Amino acid sequence: MKKLTPLLCAALILEITSCSVAEPKVSRTEYVMGTIVNITVYGDSKNSADALDAAFRRLYEIEKIFSYTDPESELSRLNAAAPSGESVKVSDELFSLIKEGLRCGAETDGAFDITLGALIDLWGVDGDSPRVPAQEEIEALLPYVGYENVVLDEENSEVAFLNGHIRIHLGGIVKGYAAEQLLLDMGGASVIADLGGDMALAGTPPNKNAWRIGIADPDDADGIVMTLEIPREKARAAIMTSGTYQRFFEQDGRRYHHILDPKTGYPARSGIVSATVTAPLGSGAYADAFATAIIVKGEEFARERVPGAVLITDGGEVIPTGGYYYED
Repeated sequence: MKKLTPLLCAALILEITSCSVAEPKVSRTEYVMGTIVNITVYGDSKNSADALDAAFRRLYEIEKIFSYTDPESELSRLNAAAPSGESVKVSDELFSLIKEGLRCGAETDGAFDITLGALIDLWGVDGDSPRVPAQEEIEALLPYVGYENVVLDEENSEVAFLNGHIRIHLGGIVKGYAAEQLLLDMGGASVIADLGGDMALAGTPPNKNAWRIGIADPDDADGIVMTLEIPREKARAAIMTSGTYQRFFEQDGRRYHHILDPKTGYPARSGIVSATVTAPLGSGAYADAFATAIIVKGEEFARERVPGAVLITDGGEVIPTGGYYYED
């Protein structure tokens, strides 16, 4: 069996075009939140460097709250305590993203579900030794999965689980949240944040009127299947991609990816291998969740519910759903 393989190329690629005037910018790349993060800030170098320092400090703060694998994170402490049946008080930030995740679960008819932690653990997709579980193991957990098994007390910022098997996993929504948090914190700067292929951007680089973002070809690490052009007047955007090719393992000659269908407990098989959703800042987490839901539910769901998406099928067909933004 092969280890789970993260695709090292970005799902989204910032296309670089030449310019007659040098563009002042500062970039930094670090490994945080389980992925390679690159942030580029355009403008005065001193102010940009300070902004980058603040941005990465914020990312490490977010990781400390939302990490599923760090036993000391706030989310891990919730997952350890809540199965006791008692309500657990959490920070406003964690409460808010859990609430958003539950809303996305309801609005995707359960295709996006933050309560899949136990199934993710069963498959081992967050670790170094993934495996295909026995069907009986999956069936034993399925009755306990479901966003409706999480109860929120908004007045007290408390979370309770209705059964002892619930584990909240926010991996399908937290990068969208984190990327746009960085930009919202930076105010009016021209900046692009790339969190492992999920992007948020604001403003435009000097001497340019638009960002050009390439959607990666799932079958060619260097290929681009389509280019999104985000003009200056709309350049406060989150562009989120989910893909079955991004993380996978092989067992007995068959490939298994990391996006599980909450109804079956197995990797989704909708015929969509990549889904990119563009949304205005403020809806980045929502766009992230809906990109995952498209992988689970397929083309018809995307056409009906998610304008501003670009899908790639397992046959290589590129399908824009029409429109520009997904507005929640």
